[in-house]
Amino acid sequence: MAIVVVEDDPSYRAGVKSILEKEGLRVLEADDGIAGYDTIREGPDVIDLVLADIQMPRLDGVSLAQLIRVLHPTLPVLLMSGSPAPPAATTASCAVLRKPFTAQALMDAVRKGMEEAAFLRQQNEPMALRHQRPGASRPELEQHWRAQVQRTKELYDRSKLRFRLILAEHDQGFTPATDGSFASHQALVHESAALRDYALSVRILHDIIKSGDRLRGTGE
Repeated sequence: MAIVVVEDDPSYRAGVKSILEKEGLRVLEADDGIAGYDTIREGPDVIDLVLADIQMPRLDGVSLAQLIRVLHPTLPVLLMSGSPAPPAATTASCAVLRKPFTAQALMDAVRKGMEEAAFLRQQNEPMALRHQRPGASRPELEQHWRAQVQRTKELYDRSKLRFRLILAEHDQGFTPATDGSFASHQALVHESAALRDYALSVRILHDIIKSGDRLRGTGE
């Protein structure tokens, strides 16, 4: 099992990592919300939970949680905070673990998050089937979704490039801090949505190809 720990305080991040690893969990680390987003997107195929601090530079924990809701609706996010949870934390549908916390409190929260995520994944498993086209033959479905994969990948590549350009301008001071933060956040939301659509198209195409392989294997 893999958990992404997103925390800008190195000592706190190391402490949380130590607790999780003692329980046999694999830990991936990130020092702010942008790095956390990249880790989730480029990390292992199955990430079981994201543990993120609320107050972080570049992208805070609540904004990261909202992006994850777009990209991975069933991926649980547990927020950490040394202050009372802001109203936005409720909007992101995340539990908030108050600092300082004990190892037992951390593990209880992690287990609860994973249990809820497992239930949601079971509920959403047939979701891809609803996107297929009724009445179409398997070759027609495959052709349609190959085109969808290509189209959504192009959209994702463009949105990814736009986000990187906006982030570079913001980091180099070419845009006002407030305007740059808002623009980069909006661009990241668009990138997440594009990646979600691309991943869904790939998944559906994969399911269609697998179903064709099964039919050929049985001689039908």
